[in-house]
Amino acid sequence: MLVAEDYLPDVRRRFLLYKRIASAPDDAALTLLEEEMVCCFGPLPPPAKDLLRVTRIELPRHSG
Repeated sequence: MLVAEDYLPDVRRRFLLYKRIASAPDDAALTLLEEEMVCCFGPLPPPAKDLLRVTRIELPRHSG
């Protein structure tokens, strides 16, 4: 699952985006990042949606 070059052509910005997605501490942070992506680059293509979905699944679960 990759962010397509035609969605975000700048390699450096794509790399930073991957880094931000991977380091998101929780679902709220991913939601804010998703909103930022839509605002800056337009509607998310399916592979980007899948990347965020899988990242959410892999977030640590907090018991409480």
